[in-house]
Amino acid sequence: MSVFGDIEDGQKLFRKGKYEECIKMAKKALSNYDSDRDEEWPILLSRAQGEIGRYADAQETIRTAIKSNYRSIRLRLEGYYAFVRTGLEKEANNFLDEINELSDSSQNRYRRGPSYRDPLNVITLGRAAILLGADPRLVLDNYLEPAKKVAPKTREVYLAIGNLGLDKGDFELAAKNFDEGLKLFPDDPEFQFGRARAYEESDRETATEAISAALDENPNYAPALLFITDNLIDSEEYSKAQEYLNRIEKINPLNPDVGAFRAVLAHLEADSATEKATREKALEPWQKNPRVDYLIGKKLSQKYRFKEGELHQRQALAWDHDYLPAQLQLAQDLLRLGQEEE
Repeated sequence: MSVFGDIEDGQKLFRKGKYEECIKMAKKALSNYDSDRDEEWPILLSRAQGEIGRYADAQETIRTAIKSNYRSIRLRLEGYYAFVRTGLEKEANNFLDEINELSDSSQNRYRRGPSYRDPLNVITLGRAAILLGADPRLVLDNYLEPAKKVAPKTREVYLAIGNLGLDKGDFELAAKNFDEGLKLFPDDPEFQFGRARAYEESDRETATEAISAALDENPNYAPALLFITDNLIDSEEYSKAQEYLNRIEKINPLNPDVGAFRAVLAHLEADSATEKATREKALEPWQKNPRVDYLIGKKLSQKYRFKEGELHQRQALAWDHDYLPAQLQLAQDLLRLGQEEE
Protein backbone atom coordinates (compact mmCIF):
# COMPACT_ATOMS: atom_id res chain seq x y z
CA MET A 1 0.00 0.00 0.00
CA SER A 2 1.34 3.44 -0.89
CA VAL A 3 2.01 6.03 1.78
CA PHE A 4 -0.57 8.33 0.24
CA GLY A 5 -3.11 5.53 0.42
CA ASP A 6 -2.70 5.49 4.22
CA ILE A 7 -4.12 9.00 4.67
CA GLU A 8 -7.48 7.60 5.74
CA ASP A 9 -5.75 5.70 8.55
CA GLY A 10 -4.14 8.93 9.71
CA GLN A 11 -7.45 10.78 9.57
CA LYS A 12 -9.06 8.00 11.58
CA LEU A 13 -6.42 8.37 14.29
CA PHE A 14 -7.12 12.11 14.37
CA ARG A 15 -10.87 11.62 14.69
CA LYS A 16 -10.30 9.15 17.53
CA GLY A 17 -8.19 11.72 19.40
CA LYS A 18 -4.98 9.75 19.04
CA TYR A 19 -3.04 12.87 18.14
CA GLU A 20 0.47 11.69 19.01
CA GLU A 21 0.01 8.56 16.89
CA CYS A 22 -1.41 10.66 14.10
CA ILE A 23 1.62 12.97 14.21
CA LYS A 24 4.04 10.05 14.04
CA MET A 25 2.23 8.56 11.06
CA ALA A 26 2.04 11.89 9.23
CA LYS A 27 5.73 12.66 9.76
CA LYS A 28 6.70 9.21 8.52
CA ALA A 29 4.48 9.61 5.48
CA LEU A 30 5.93 13.01 4.65
CA SER A 31 9.49 11.76 5.04
CA ASN A 32 8.87 8.93 2.56
CA TYR A 33 6.45 10.55 0.16
CA ASP A 34 8.14 12.26 -2.77
CA SER A 35 5.22 14.18 -4.28
CA ASP A 36 5.37 17.97 -4.04
CA ARG A 37 1.63 18.18 -4.71
CA ASP A 38 0.36 16.54 -1.54
CA GLU A 39 -1.91 18.62 0.68
CA GLU A 40 -3.58 16.00 2.85
CA TRP A 41 -0.65 14.89 5.02
CA PRO A 42 0.64 18.36 5.97
CA ILE A 43 -2.91 19.55 6.68
CA LEU A 44 -3.50 16.55 8.92
CA LEU A 45 -0.12 16.97 10.63
CA SER A 46 -0.69 20.66 11.30
CA ARG A 47 -4.13 20.02 12.77
CA ALA A 48 -2.88 17.25 15.04
CA GLN A 49 -0.02 19.41 16.27
CA GLY A 50 -2.45 22.21 17.01
CA GLU A 51 -4.74 19.95 19.00
CA ILE A 52 -2.00 19.25 21.54
CA GLY A 53 -0.67 22.81 21.72
CA ARG A 54 2.34 22.47 19.45
CA TYR A 55 1.41 25.68 17.71
CA ALA A 56 4.87 26.60 16.44
CA ASP A 57 5.27 23.12 14.95
CA ALA A 58 1.90 23.44 13.22
CA GLN A 59 2.98 26.75 11.70
CA GLU A 60 6.29 25.32 10.48
CA THR A 61 4.48 22.36 8.93
CA ILE A 62 2.40 24.72 6.81
CA ARG A 63 5.37 26.90 5.87
CA THR A 64 7.31 23.87 4.66
CA ALA A 65 4.36 22.41 2.75
CA ILE A 66 3.65 25.65 0.88
CA LYS A 67 7.24 25.77 -0.35
CA SER A 68 6.56 22.50 -2.14
CA ASN A 69 2.99 23.29 -3.18
CA TYR A 70 3.01 27.01 -3.73
CA ARG A 71 -0.39 27.34 -5.38
CA SER A 72 -2.33 25.42 -2.72
CA ILE A 73 -5.22 27.42 -1.30
CA ARG A 74 -6.11 24.64 1.14
CA LEU A 75 -2.68 24.85 2.78
CA ARG A 76 -3.05 28.60 3.03
CA LEU A 77 -6.42 28.38 4.76
CA GLU A 78 -4.94 25.91 7.23
CA GLY A 79 -2.07 28.35 7.66
CA TYR A 80 -4.51 31.11 8.55
CA TYR A 81 -5.91 29.08 11.44
CA ALA A 82 -2.45 27.92 12.56
CA PHE A 83 -1.10 31.46 12.76
CA VAL A 84 -4.11 33.44 13.99
CA ARG A 85 -4.47 31.37 17.17
CA THR A 86 -1.10 32.65 18.41
CA GLY A 87 -1.82 36.26 17.51
CA LEU A 88 0.30 36.32 14.34
CA GLU A 89 -2.47 38.18 12.58
CA LYS A 90 -0.32 39.75 9.88
CA GLU A 91 0.96 36.37 8.71
CA ALA A 92 -2.51 34.85 9.02
CA ASN A 93 -4.11 37.61 6.96
CA ASN A 94 -1.37 37.29 4.36
CA PHE A 95 -2.59 33.76 3.73
CA LEU A 96 -6.13 35.04 3.13
CA ASP A 97 -4.83 37.75 0.80
CA GLU A 98 -2.90 35.14 -1.16
CA ILE A 99 -6.01 32.96 -1.47
CA ASN A 100 -7.88 36.00 -2.73
CA GLU A 101 -5.15 36.78 -5.26
CA LEU A 102 -5.07 33.20 -6.50
CA SER A 103 -8.85 33.11 -6.89
CA ASP A 104 -8.88 36.48 -8.68
CA SER A 105 -6.26 35.48 -11.24
CA SER A 106 -7.91 34.90 -14.58
CA GLN A 107 -5.26 32.27 -15.32
CA ASN A 108 -5.89 30.34 -12.13
CA ARG A 109 -7.65 27.02 -12.31
CA TYR A 110 -9.68 27.72 -9.17
CA ARG A 111 -11.81 30.25 -11.06
CA ARG A 112 -13.59 27.36 -12.70
CA GLY A 113 -15.79 27.38 -9.61
CA PRO A 114 -18.14 24.64 -8.44
CA SER A 115 -17.77 22.65 -11.65
CA TYR A 116 -14.04 22.13 -11.00
CA ARG A 117 -13.34 18.47 -10.32
CA ASP A 118 -12.01 19.03 -6.80
CA PRO A 119 -14.83 20.55 -4.69
CA LEU A 120 -12.48 20.94 -1.72
CA ASN A 121 -10.97 23.96 -3.45
CA VAL A 122 -14.41 25.51 -3.92
CA ILE A 123 -15.27 24.91 -0.26
CA THR A 124 -11.93 26.46 0.72
CA LEU A 125 -12.68 29.56 -1.33
CA GLY A 126 -16.05 29.86 0.35
CA ARG A 127 -14.61 29.57 3.85
CA ALA A 128 -11.89 32.10 3.02
CA ALA A 129 -14.46 34.48 1.55
CA ILE A 130 -16.35 34.52 4.86
CA LEU A 131 -13.14 35.30 6.75
CA LEU A 132 -12.54 38.14 4.29
CA GLY A 133 -15.96 39.61 5.09
CA ALA A 134 -18.16 38.25 2.32
CA ASP A 135 -21.89 37.94 2.86
CA PRO A 136 -22.59 34.45 4.27
CA ARG A 137 -25.71 34.02 2.14
CA LEU A 138 -23.75 34.75 -1.04
CA VAL A 139 -21.03 32.33 0.02
CA LEU A 140 -23.64 29.68 0.69
CA ASP A 141 -25.36 30.21 -2.66
CA ASN A 142 -22.26 30.66 -4.82
CA TYR A 143 -19.77 28.26 -3.28
CA LEU A 144 -21.01 25.82 -0.66
CA GLU A 145 -24.40 24.70 -1.99
CA PRO A 146 -23.03 24.23 -5.55
CA ALA A 147 -20.12 22.21 -4.13
CA LYS A 148 -22.59 20.09 -2.18
CA LYS A 149 -24.62 19.47 -5.32
CA VAL A 150 -21.55 18.45 -7.32
CA ALA A 151 -20.02 16.30 -4.57
CA PRO A 152 -22.75 15.28 -2.10
CA LYS A 153 -20.48 12.81 -0.29
CA THR A 154 -17.79 15.34 0.60
CA ARG A 155 -17.34 15.60 4.37
CA GLU A 156 -16.04 19.17 4.41
CA VAL A 157 -19.06 20.69 2.68
CA TYR A 158 -21.46 19.57 5.41
CA LEU A 159 -19.12 20.90 8.09
CA ALA A 160 -18.68 24.19 6.25
CA ILE A 161 -22.42 24.78 5.79
CA GLY A 162 -23.23 23.60 9.30
CA ASN A 163 -20.67 25.92 10.87
CA LEU A 164 -21.82 28.80 8.68
CA GLY A 165 -25.33 28.21 10.00
CA LEU A 166 -24.07 28.30 13.58
CA ASP A 167 -22.10 31.49 12.99
CA LYS A 168 -25.08 33.36 11.56
CA GLY A 169 -27.60 31.96 14.03
CA ASP A 170 -29.42 29.81 11.49
CA PHE A 171 -29.69 26.73 13.68
CA GLU A 172 -32.13 25.02 11.34
CA LEU A 173 -29.58 25.16 8.50
CA ALA A 174 -26.86 23.98 10.87
CA ALA A 175 -28.89 21.07 12.23
CA LYS A 176 -29.93 19.96 8.74
CA ASN A 177 -26.36 19.74 7.49
CA PHE A 178 -24.88 18.15 10.59
CA ASP A 179 -27.68 15.57 10.56
CA GLU A 180 -27.05 14.87 6.87
CA GLY A 181 -23.33 14.65 7.46
CA LEU A 182 -23.80 12.14 10.25
CA LYS A 183 -25.68 9.81 7.91
CA LEU A 184 -22.57 9.70 5.71
CA PHE A 185 -19.96 9.89 8.49
CA PRO A 186 -21.59 8.35 11.58
CA ASP A 187 -18.31 8.03 13.52
CA ASP A 188 -17.24 11.65 13.17
CA PRO A 189 -17.12 13.67 16.43
CA GLU A 190 -17.13 17.01 14.61
CA PHE A 191 -20.60 16.35 13.27
CA GLN A 192 -21.85 15.25 16.67
CA PHE A 193 -20.43 18.40 18.28
CA GLY A 194 -21.93 20.62 15.59
CA ARG A 195 -25.26 18.88 16.13
CA ALA A 196 -25.05 19.55 19.86
CA ARG A 197 -24.52 23.25 19.23
CA ALA A 198 -27.33 23.38 16.70
CA TYR A 199 -29.83 21.79 19.11
CA GLU A 200 -28.52 23.38 22.31
CA GLU A 201 -31.32 25.95 22.63
CA SER A 202 -34.21 23.98 21.13
CA ASP A 203 -33.63 20.41 22.30
CA ARG A 204 -31.30 19.96 25.26
CA GLU A 205 -31.78 16.18 25.33
CA THR A 206 -30.62 15.84 21.73
CA ALA A 207 -27.69 18.18 22.39
CA THR A 208 -26.62 16.16 25.44
CA GLU A 209 -26.83 12.90 23.50
CA ALA A 210 -24.74 14.41 20.69
CA ILE A 211 -22.01 15.57 23.08
CA SER A 212 -21.89 12.13 24.65
CA ALA A 213 -21.64 10.52 21.21
CA ALA A 214 -18.81 12.88 20.23
CA LEU A 215 -16.81 11.90 23.30
CA ASP A 216 -17.53 8.22 22.73
CA GLU A 217 -15.77 8.57 19.37
CA ASN A 218 -13.02 10.88 20.63
CA PRO A 219 -12.49 11.13 24.40
CA ASN A 220 -9.92 13.88 23.76
CA TYR A 221 -12.20 16.14 21.72
CA ALA A 222 -11.60 19.46 23.47
CA PRO A 223 -14.61 21.40 22.10
CA ALA A 224 -16.99 18.80 23.55
CA LEU A 225 -15.15 18.77 26.89
CA LEU A 226 -15.32 22.56 27.03
CA PHE A 227 -19.03 22.44 26.18
CA ILE A 228 -19.60 20.26 29.24
CA THR A 229 -17.37 22.48 31.39
CA ASP A 230 -19.38 25.54 30.39
CA ASN A 231 -22.61 23.85 31.43
CA LEU A 232 -21.11 22.62 34.70
CA ILE A 233 -20.17 26.20 35.61
CA ASP A 234 -23.71 27.32 34.79
CA SER A 235 -25.11 24.67 37.14
CA GLU A 236 -22.54 25.59 39.84
CA GLU A 237 -20.86 22.19 39.77
CA TYR A 238 -17.48 23.81 40.13
CA SER A 239 -15.49 20.78 41.32
CA LYS A 240 -16.61 18.75 38.31
CA ALA A 241 -15.80 21.69 36.05
CA GLN A 242 -12.24 21.71 37.42
CA GLU A 243 -11.95 17.99 36.72
CA TYR A 244 -12.85 18.56 33.08
CA LEU A 245 -10.41 21.46 32.84
CA ASN A 246 -7.66 19.20 34.19
CA ARG A 247 -8.58 16.66 31.53
CA ILE A 248 -8.41 19.23 28.73
CA GLU A 249 -5.12 20.64 30.00
CA LYS A 250 -3.52 17.21 29.74
CA ILE A 251 -4.47 17.16 26.05
CA ASN A 252 -3.40 20.72 25.33
CA PRO A 253 -1.67 22.70 28.10
CA LEU A 254 -2.01 25.89 26.04
CA ASN A 255 -5.76 25.81 25.41
CA PRO A 256 -6.80 29.40 26.21
CA ASP A 257 -10.34 28.48 27.25
CA VAL A 258 -8.96 26.39 30.12
CA GLY A 259 -7.26 29.39 31.71
CA ALA A 260 -10.29 31.59 31.04
CA PHE A 261 -12.68 29.17 32.76
CA ARG A 262 -10.27 28.76 35.66
CA ALA A 263 -10.11 32.54 36.05
CA VAL A 264 -13.91 32.60 36.26
CA LEU A 265 -13.94 29.90 38.94
CA ALA A 266 -11.24 31.71 40.92
CA HIS A 267 -13.19 34.96 40.72
CA LEU A 268 -16.32 33.25 42.03
CA GLU A 269 -14.23 31.96 44.96
CA ALA A 270 -12.75 35.42 45.59
CA ASP A 271 -9.25 34.09 44.87
CA SER A 272 -7.74 37.08 43.08
CA ALA A 273 -4.20 35.65 42.90
CA THR A 274 -5.35 32.50 41.12
CA GLU A 275 -7.67 34.52 38.93
CA LYS A 276 -4.76 36.67 37.75
CA ALA A 277 -2.43 33.71 37.26
CA THR A 278 -4.93 31.62 35.27
CA ARG A 279 -5.89 34.55 33.05
CA GLU A 280 -2.20 35.13 32.31
CA LYS A 281 -1.85 31.42 31.51
CA ALA A 282 -4.75 31.70 29.06
CA LEU A 283 -2.97 34.55 27.30
CA GLU A 284 0.37 32.76 26.92
CA PRO A 285 -0.11 31.66 23.30
CA TRP A 286 -1.47 35.10 22.32
CA GLN A 287 -1.00 38.05 24.66
CA LYS A 288 -3.88 40.05 23.17
CA ASN A 289 -6.39 37.29 22.51
CA PRO A 290 -9.82 38.97 22.79
CA ARG A 291 -11.57 35.63 23.33
CA VAL A 292 -10.01 35.20 26.76
CA ASP A 293 -11.53 38.31 28.34
CA TYR A 294 -14.71 37.88 26.32
CA LEU A 295 -15.19 34.39 27.76
CA ILE A 296 -14.33 35.44 31.32
CA GLY A 297 -16.67 38.42 31.11
CA LYS A 298 -19.50 36.43 29.58
CA LYS A 299 -19.44 33.80 32.33
CA LEU A 300 -19.26 36.46 35.06
CA SER A 301 -22.24 38.26 33.56
CA GLN A 302 -24.15 34.99 33.55
CA LYS A 303 -23.53 34.98 37.30
CA TYR A 304 -25.09 38.49 37.50
CA ARG A 305 -21.71 40.18 37.88
CA PHE A 306 -22.39 42.61 35.08
CA LYS A 307 -19.88 45.30 36.08
CA GLU A 308 -17.01 42.81 36.14
CA GLY A 309 -18.28 41.39 32.88
CA GLU A 310 -18.37 44.85 31.32
CA LEU A 311 -14.74 45.51 32.22
CA HIS A 312 -13.60 42.27 30.60
CA GLN A 313 -15.53 43.04 27.40
CA ARG A 314 -13.94 46.47 27.25
CA GLN A 315 -10.51 44.84 27.57
CA ALA A 316 -11.34 42.40 24.77
CA LEU A 317 -12.43 45.30 22.54
CA ALA A 318 -9.32 47.30 23.44
CA TRP A 319 -7.34 44.50 21.82
CA ASP A 320 -9.73 44.02 18.89
CA HIS A 321 -12.42 46.67 18.49
CA ASP A 322 -14.13 44.60 15.77
CA TYR A 323 -14.51 41.47 17.91
CA LEU A 324 -18.24 40.92 17.46
CA PRO A 325 -18.89 38.52 20.39
CA ALA A 326 -17.49 41.09 22.83
CA GLN A 327 -19.48 43.89 21.19
CA LEU A 328 -22.72 41.96 21.62
CA GLN A 329 -21.95 40.93 25.19
CA LEU A 330 -20.94 44.46 26.16
CA ALA A 331 -24.23 45.78 24.80
CA GLN A 332 -26.13 43.28 26.95
CA ASP A 333 -24.04 44.16 30.02
CA LEU A 334 -24.67 47.88 29.53
CA LEU A 335 -28.41 47.29 29.27
CA ARG A 336 -28.30 45.33 32.54
CA LEU A 337 -26.35 48.19 34.16
CA GLY A 338 -28.90 50.75 33.00
CA GLN A 339 -26.56 52.46 30.53
CA GLU A 340 -29.08 52.27 27.73
CA GLU A 341 -27.78 55.20 25.67
CA GLU A 342 -24.23 53.80 25.44
